[in-house]
Amino acid sequence: MNFDGWGLESIPQEVFELKNLKSLSLEFNQITEIPKDISNLTSLKYLDVDYNQLTVLPEIIGEMRLLKSLGIMYNNISSLPISIKNLKNLKHIYLRGTKITQAPEFLKDWALDELTKTISPHIKKD
Repeated sequence: MNFDGWGLESIPQEVFELKNLKSLSLEFNQITEIPKDISNLTSLKYLDVDYNQLTVLPEIIGEMRLLKSLGIMYNNISSLPISIKNLKNLKHIYLRGTKITQAPEFLKDWALDELTKTISPHIKKD
């Protein structure tokens, strides 16, 4: 489902009723928060919220066990919730343009396909 560039300030509540939704793209909006209801999307594999006004990701994001790709580029996010380590299917995480300055330890051990290509240049990769 694609809501790119719709000028949204929040995610439409009806979206959280779509239990079989596999892909949700909300790029280029004015979204400031991802509600806890995101965990209702138990089939979601791809979540893109690039170019919004997010400052945090909710801890509940770690319950989205099927998530393969997470795009949070160009948001004001300065850290990732520790619950991200529960996303064992995650293969791509896009962090460019965030305020994250260091990749969390748990990400360093993962076989992520797209971490170093999309990580912000100022992030220490040790």
